[in-house]
Amino acid sequence: MVYSFFKTLPPAVSVKAFYALLIFGFIYRFLFQSVYGALLLAVLAYSYTGAFTEIEPLSLTELIEWLSTLNPDYKVALITSGVTIAGFAIAFHTATINWRNQMRAQIMMQVSGEVDNFFATVSRSLTMTELYVKSLVEAVNKIQKCASLRDAEFLVDYNHTQQRQFLDARNLLSEASVEVHRLISRNYNSLASNWGALNAAQRSAVALKEVSQKMWISLPIIDLDDPNRIQQFINQVNVAECKEFIHTCERSQGVMSGLTGGIRGQLQSPVLGFNLPMFSHLLSKRKEFRETVEAFHRDLNEKS
Repeated sequence: MVYSFFKTLPPAVSVKAFYALLIFGFIYRFLFQSVYGALLLAVLAYSYTGAFTEIEPLSLTELIEWLSTLNPDYKVALITSGVTIAGFAIAFHTATINWRNQMRAQIMMQVSGEVDNFFATVSRSLTMTELYVKSLVEAVNKIQKCASLRDAEFLVDYNHTQQRQFLDARNLLSEASVEVHRLISRNYNSLASNWGALNAAQRSAVALKEVSQKMWISLPIIDLDDPNRIQQFINQVNVAECKEFIHTCERSQGVMSGLTGGIRGQLQSPVLGFNLPMFSHLLSKRKEFRETVEAFHRDLNEKS
């Protein structure tokens, strides 16, 4: 149905129609699926009865006067019935709200765990790739600064043995740069129902994409039995390319850590809330918090 809707109508019409239906659905849900909406409908129906029938409803003053003239037994019966109906409505509404809040908190905690696990894996892989690339740059610098032949051979051989781990981590990051969009789409409703959570997740996906675009550096392909492997290693390592990747890692990892931490905090807040120990902890970390915010602000605006 949705596919046919957007396929048949031109965008200028379908977009406006979509938001019109969205507003209509929101109003309909409030009026017919909530206690407050039902109460509002009842009041409106009573107030405008005279517009559709020949019966003129009593005003509030007339209704009170009519009630005052009733027999005491009728008054007791009406009050008892009113209290019973009101109590049932309140109890039903409270139970529904509690059940809905419980389910919402459960879903939010599940999404929080999923986001945490995903970006924790990304962070580990990102750290592994960054460390390997840093070791390449350090090895080239040490070899060029007249390192002994034995030390140079050790640096080349060591970085060659670590290359497999880098490749595995890079493949994982490549898959994560695609999987992050599935993560967002799968939890779109939960993220969109919290202020800023969806934008933070999308910005984290952009940061991950920036890393995935810079991680395809030239790797040294050498033969450990080749006596010229040291020179081959130096020739094949693009130091400028490696430094650009390291800089991207440092910036993007800070952005992802800050944003995903905020997402987890928002999703967990219905369960944990904000308490006095947390408030005291934030007060004691004012200096560190300011430094973190300054670095986070700088990383976010560096690509702008």
